[in-house]
Amino acid sequence: MLLKVNIKLKRNDPCSCGSGKKYKKCCQDTSESTLSVFQPPQQKIETTANGKAPSPVEINELVALFNTGRHAELEKRTRLLVTQYPDSGLVWKALGASLLAQGKEALPALQKAIEFLPKDAEAHYNLGNSLREIGQFDSAVASYRRALEIKPDFAEAHYNLGYILNDLGQFDDAVASYRRALEIKPDFAQAHYNLGNALQTLGQIDDAVTSYRRALEIKPDYAEAHSNLGVALQTLGQNEDAVTSFRRALEIKPDYVEAHSNLGITLKALGQIDDAVASYRRALEIKPDYAEAHSNLGVALQTLGQNEDAVTSFR
Repeated sequence: MLLKVNIKLKRNDPCSCGSGKKYKKCCQDTSESTLSVFQPPQQKIETTANGKAPSPVEINELVALFNTGRHAELEKRTRLLVTQYPDSGLVWKALGASLLAQGKEALPALQKAIEFLPKDAEAHYNLGNSLREIGQFDSAVASYRRALEIKPDFAEAHYNLGYILNDLGQFDDAVASYRRALEIKPDFAQAHYNLGNALQTLGQIDDAVTSYRRALEIKPDYAEAHSNLGVALQTLGQNEDAVTSFRRALEIKPDYVEAHSNLGITLKALGQIDDAVASYRRALEIKPDYAEAHSNLGVALQTLGQNEDAVTSFR
């Protein structure tokens, strides 16, 4: 039986909790890569080809809408402004950021932003995020690298570059990007967590444990870090400590299906078969089509001599 590290879902995938909702509308967690950014520009007045640009007051309004999470309102406002200022890269960037934050198609707006703001690191970064969302991973990597050429200390860009390199199976490069992000921003809990994931994939389990523990020092209610710490501890044979980590994850996130299943696997390893069965059954209440949990339940039932029920689970 294999423990599962927390599954990384795309924002529009069905949520793993079995709710039927999209991940972004349900259990999207803090392990998700950082999405859009939109900060106040350094120069107050934008220079455009046609001489028409938003005023500092209008720009500050856009920044305020973004920073307060009023993304739908920001989208509505910027759609009006792009008709008034069609050559304003800042307005196109704000529109793209608002669409990206809502999980909407942002690529055309962000491409327009790059057209007018070719040296804007945030615009390239947001474009990278949009490209990643639609599966254009190599192009996304190129956008992140361009953002970092312009702004080498852009921690979020280093982090998201690591995130996508990890998805591409380039784990050593992902580790290097996460570490660079953490040199710039040491309290970046997401980066510590995903560094732990990459290290665990590389078999560097002790270092992974260190990264998960650092993430939890910064963010004690980080359910995914507790769960993946449990996986790492179980791999090291520290089953009782692993159980503690899984139970803590479930205190924070009671419907965390992978944590229920992993808890069951670890309890079985400790010989606590009845408790393992209860954990598998709880996982299957949350996600009835969880094949691994049905299989693991079957193994546990077989251990208890309940062979007919085991066969049902295997089927």
